[in-house]
Amino acid sequence: MMNWFSVLTLTLMILYLSTIPTSSISIRSPNRNFPTENGDLLSGDTHFVGDGDAVPLSRPTPSSFGIIFPIKPFNFNSSTSMFSHFTFEIGNGVALVIIPADFPSKFARNMSFGLINENRFLGIEFYVNVCTISSSSRVSNVSKTSNILNDGVKLSSWVDYRAISKRLDVRVSKLGDPKPVEPLISYRVDLGEILRGEDVLLGLAYSNEKHEQLTHVYSWTSEIKDVPKWLHSIPVNPQEHSTVRISKKEDGFLSGLIFATGCGALAALIMFFVWAFVVDLQKGQGESFVRPVDFNYEKIDVLEVKNSEAAMNLLIRESANMFLAVFETKEHAITGDPSKIYRNEQSAIEIPETAHKISNDSWFQAGFVLTTGINSAYVLGYSAAVMVPLGWVGGVVGLILATLISLYANTLIAKLHEYGGKRHIRYTDLAGFMYGLKSYYLTWVLQYVNLFMINVGYIMLSGQALKAIYVTFWDDNAMKLPYFIAIAGFTCGLFAVRIPHLSALRIWLGFSTILGLVYIVTAVSLSLRDGINSPPRDYSIPGTQASKIFTTIGASASLVFAFNTGMLPEIQATVRPPVVGNMMKAIYFQFSVGVLPLYVVVFMGYWAYGNGASSYLLNNVNGSVWVKTSANISAFLQSIIALHIFASPMYEYLDTAYGIKGSALGFRNLPFRIMVRGGYIIITTFVSAALPFLGDFMSLTGAISTFPLTFILANHMYLVAKKQKLNSLQKSWHWLNVSFFGLMAVAATVAALRLITVHCKTYHIFADM
Repeated sequence: MMNWFSVLTLTLMILYLSTIPTSSISIRSPNRNFPTENGDLLSGDTHFVGDGDAVPLSRPTPSSFGIIFPIKPFNFNSSTSMFSHFTFEIGNGVALVIIPADFPSKFARNMSFGLINENRFLGIEFYVNVCTISSSSRVSNVSKTSNILNDGVKLSSWVDYRAISKRLDVRVSKLGDPKPVEPLISYRVDLGEILRGEDVLLGLAYSNEKHEQLTHVYSWTSEIKDVPKWLHSIPVNPQEHSTVRISKKEDGFLSGLIFATGCGALAALIMFFVWAFVVDLQKGQGESFVRPVDFNYEKIDVLEVKNSEAAMNLLIRESANMFLAVFETKEHAITGDPSKIYRNEQSAIEIPETAHKISNDSWFQAGFVLTTGINSAYVLGYSAAVMVPLGWVGGVVGLILATLISLYANTLIAKLHEYGGKRHIRYTDLAGFMYGLKSYYLTWVLQYVNLFMINVGYIMLSGQALKAIYVTFWDDNAMKLPYFIAIAGFTCGLFAVRIPHLSALRIWLGFSTILGLVYIVTAVSLSLRDGINSPPRDYSIPGTQASKIFTTIGASASLVFAFNTGMLPEIQATVRPPVVGNMMKAIYFQFSVGVLPLYVVVFMGYWAYGNGASSYLLNNVNGSVWVKTSANISAFLQSIIALHIFASPMYEYLDTAYGIKGSALGFRNLPFRIMVRGGYIIITTFVSAALPFLGDFMSLTGAISTFPLTFILANHMYLVAKKQKLNSLQKSWHWLNVSFFGLMAVAATVAALRLITVHCKTYHIFADM
């Protein structure tokens, strides 16, 4: 039923999209296919000549200018896409221009291409061996050389602008050759912001200035598509398309240092992984006959007995009890009875034994689980989410401080894993043991909302990666982001059914590491190349003074979101004894080697693109089609693996509640996992597709969940557990942390709610980004 409903929904949306009106112009040869000459079509020296097959854009005299453009102006807004194809001879230079509709009254022969300095302007200019893109007062933004651009050769050009990706692609080939797959120039620009929803003209302009060369246009076909507003969304970083301003020249030493650090980090990561795999394999050979056994801690009352006879009776009684306890433990290990529970008398909460494996994994596997979370596809968005609102100084200092305080908070939680003589394998168990039943349920809500929103983001990122692959090879806008999110959700559902629990990710963590290296190396390498070849970037913090305050607070929530999982006790439950010592090793690995790739990607992305860094860094980079496609495929697959990590607490909760153990293909297990886990993935996918401004909700999640779980609760629980051993200075330190992060949580919540309120007035659900 659900599959038929999804198919019906997609069919109705496709039928609706097919009814969206588009504007198009088609210009072929004069007299037959060209419209009749009139003042609206031709301007300057552009004219028809007899029955020829081309239109000269100028006359064979010096300082001759001409433009040909459609009869009717059209409105260019944030949802407008443009696709133009024309054939021409280059002459001294030709440009495809988008100009205000009142241009004819401003035609200036003393300006290049007859254009006055105008902020609302875009020009794609073709000269001999060079193609440039200019905007905003005719400042050249990007240029590229090409041997195809020769005078006297008939050429074909395709200029495509998609409102979805805010990317302008320029392709050139000799007449008769197929359309190139890889663009000559791929430039990220928001034309809706430049043209501000005004009526504009699309034209072909020519300027021979001091020369007498002619250029001819042989054919021209353009299509203007205006996608409905409800299919568009604000990006995760609302400032990512700000107007570019020139800044000081970048420091070459900084770029070299970042690149060298990245290479060293990646090499160290690979070496650590290989070393741990070999060592763990050797240990596994010696432990292959040892079967993991669920065990429980029991309190032992020590009595001083002076009477020898009484002591002997006590010894016999306790020996018998120990024998029965050992027999019951062995029987339970064989039968695997999931109904056995133990009671936490202090909090009056019955904590059931888990249906998933515990005490099964090495510290290194736990370390890679943590590292996978840090270096997931989310890392491609932190340049925009963290560095753009904070700038160089604030971003660098903020990342370092967030790393240190997150390391400290995680060590506090790890040290409480065996507090009170019990293993607290769930965050909710620990909170309930500390504070009681109400705190158990409150923590349950906070934790599962936090993990759910993280998984919403993973499916959104998977859909964006698939969308990026699609637009690389197809020009149409038939497939929207919600469709790709649905595909990603279906794939995640298949993976969720097949993988039973967190410990079963063993080999998949290796694949995740390789996939992560692919998109990280690609993003870093292409960003480095773009940064070297691009003009100076703008590193100023965009926005008004008031908006900067709110975006800075929101960026702080993104900082803590980057380094913390919100499920450390669940990960620690999989670690072999001694659980505290081994988990500390995993945490140190995460915050040493594990954070280096994140640093490199974040700093390199911001260095290369400034405050124009995209919320998905692979949308910024320029490079070979196969390289970018490989990186997007890797980001898609790695997101699926990472999602399973953060969904595992929910899976464990459901499996334990219904006694689901063993093979995924079991007679009872398979239908249960398809329905229950599949239902969870369907809900997550629906929210991913429906949520138009995910970045704002992620900031809200970080404010109301990550801050309390990772910093407020961690410090207060440690204070409660160790209050007899802490001096007054240490107690004051923990209370200071509780108070500070409590205020940060409130401030970040207000900032996120403000952004959501503002954006709800403009954007709608089921958006296409």
